[in-house]
Amino acid sequence: MDSTKKILAIITQDPVFEKMEPIFKRASMEVTRATNGTRSLILATNVRYDLVVAEYPLPDLSIVDFLGILQSPTLANSHSPVVLLTKEDHAEDLGAQIDSDRVEVLPISASAEALQRHVAASLGVAQRKSSRLLVQMQLAVETGNLLRACQTSNVSESGMLIHTSRRAPVGSEVEVTFHLPGDPRPIDGVVKVVRHTTPGTETTQGMGVTFVRLPEGARERLRDYVQGRMVIQEEEVLPFSFEQPPAAP
Repeated sequence: MDSTKKILAIITQDPVFEKMEPIFKRASMEVTRATNGTRSLILATNVRYDLVVAEYPLPDLSIVDFLGILQSPTLANSHSPVVLLTKEDHAEDLGAQIDSDRVEVLPISASAEALQRHVAASLGVAQRKSSRLLVQMQLAVETGNLLRACQTSNVSESGMLIHTSRRAPVGSEVEVTFHLPGDPRPIDGVVKVVRHTTPGTETTQGMGVTFVRLPEGARERLRDYVQGRMVIQEEEVLPFSFEQPPAAP
């Protein structure tokens, strides 16, 4: 019996999609991304999806028309749960338009962990505990000529949360150097900032990033680490150090 969960994602903003990637990339998930409501409805006429995740407002359809067609008894998706992601100032208006217990409205500004948790619950699957680890690591973040040492948490195969009060703009790329606990071999790479933490709703101040470029073998080491399989080979161990930028003349 095929246990693969099919998800239809109508998400136009890459940073929002990247928040969901850790759960979307599971081997048990099959995700189809559509650019608008019309395209998604065409897909939904041929495939039954276990979950529909959509940004609100849709770029081309009213939410009433979209849900009316999607949940038509003539379509296989008439009973599929729907998660709508929206800004808080749209939530009240959206609630007034929806009359369905299969539709859940979530704030688009919610943390990646919260959104993934809701997706897992909607699909009836367990949230993978090993995919997001709360750890502390020393991290060097270089922006221009400024080199800073930061702590991190929520490390996964695809990204992490960097604890810092001096955040790079969302969408920017940042050079980083870090090492995994118990492994002194440095990992030098580039990350992309996908979100900033929200003051008052999250206890840690910082920025969520995804890995863009990592050296050969680093992703395998990350995967082994988050899944508890990391093995250090002594002959490969190198000293770890931060190089400070040259002093200004």
